[in-house]
Amino acid sequence: MKKVWTMFVVLTAALALSACGGDSSVDDGNDTYTPPADTAGEDVLAEDVAMDDVEVPMCDPACGEGFECVDSQCVEITVPDCDPACGAGFECVDSQCVEIVVDCDPACGAGFECVDGQCVELVMCQATGNVQNVAGCAEGAVDVMLENVLVTYLFGKGFFVQDASGAMEIYLGEVFPFDAPKVGDVVNLHATEFGSFKNQTEVVAADTIEKVDFDDVEAAKLDISEGTLPSVELVHRIVKATGVTATKMEGQNITVNYGTAEGVLIRINGELEVCEGAVFDIGSCIIQHYYEEPHIHCFDGPADLVNFNNDNCQVEEPADNSNWNFEETEENDPPADFVKDSPDFTATWTAEQAHGGANSCNLTWFSGDNQDLYSGWFIPAAEAQTITFTVWVMDNEVAGRLRPALTFYDADKVKLDSEYSSTYSEDGADWVQMEYTIAAPAGTAFVRAFVRMYDVSADWDGDATVFIDDWNVAID
Repeated sequence: MKKVWTMFVVLTAALALSACGGDSSVDDGNDTYTPPADTAGEDVLAEDVAMDDVEVPMCDPACGEGFECVDSQCVEITVPDCDPACGAGFECVDSQCVEIVVDCDPACGAGFECVDGQCVELVMCQATGNVQNVAGCAEGAVDVMLENVLVTYLFGKGFFVQDASGAMEIYLGEVFPFDAPKVGDVVNLHATEFGSFKNQTEVVAADTIEKVDFDDVEAAKLDISEGTLPSVELVHRIVKATGVTATKMEGQNITVNYGTAEGVLIRINGELEVCEGAVFDIGSCIIQHYYEEPHIHCFDGPADLVNFNNDNCQVEEPADNSNWNFEETEENDPPADFVKDSPDFTATWTAEQAHGGANSCNLTWFSGDNQDLYSGWFIPAAEAQTITFTVWVMDNEVAGRLRPALTFYDADKVKLDSEYSSTYSEDGADWVQMEYTIAAPAGTAFVRAFVRMYDVSADWDGDATVFIDDWNVAID
């Protein structure tokens, strides 16, 4: 259509000119139009060419980052300056003032921080600061505000807090001086005393607490599932794990494997029966260092250990009194039919000493903490029955002593109470029979006997050894 209309316009113009006598080169009476030589055969006018078809020059090679192509030239892209100008320690990026971060290489060691690319010694125990600041305080009275720390775990006598610099136990005792915080609270805490307990430092007194925020504790948990071991560096950190396998049970202590980690101790508070071979998850527990090695401590075992699978549990023969004379000589610690309720001692058969038969049990402990050796047998008993526990003791040890005791349980084997003899073993080279008699309390369905080991502080040199033999429980 464009071609037809173009020719029509040209012919119309020519006829108009002819009629007016405007072109002497056209003969009158000639009805055929002959176009000029330079336009013959053209059917598109110049203005019909689209501007999109015009080629725009490009940059070759292409411009790099921070440049743009303008008229075939790479020109630096300019970004508006920051207004007002950035202060010291900041730079202008996309019209925004951004803090200049200069890392230290190599990284700064303990007690130092990176400042403008330089390792600068930390000045610890300042009036306000983080967990690391408080950890640098000397033991004794302090006046330090612990700021913006996350409460990760509560227990009966305190709680644990954590921030990017570390974790800390806040031990307050039976009565808190303020309302207890909740897990997830972000708080400011005024510490008034800093101390230590069994290899680890802690805040031992505080007078005020202020909640300033709330945060997700789950995100703060360290996942140790792949095999991260408890360590001094991780003390007081909250942890979680999946696929934990119990390999050994000793009273409140479970030895477990998880990931690549083997033989890790979990200390449990609360009544929780775990069988060898059980697989479970750690929901929320704390790394502690009360014992010789760092371990995992679950202050509320039934709540902290979850998702139990007992399909692979090994069924053990029930305990009885067949080895109460310690004559079985298999290399067990503790001997058959006995249970250790604490980790810092050994209980092994020995022929070195004996009251009756050929062997006895050698008890050697390495801690001033209370250590308990229990009989494994839950002996049926009833309320008001008279229970008498006797055991022969050879205590030729000035650094330690022991005393007999009994623990009573209800029909579900839930602990009711423990009762202790008022008599302790005494130093001497001879065997002495110790006896403890008491009436079973209300609700009793079972009873177990145990001996508790103590250090004698005046003579304690790190360990103590006492021999026992011929263990017996009589019920009347």
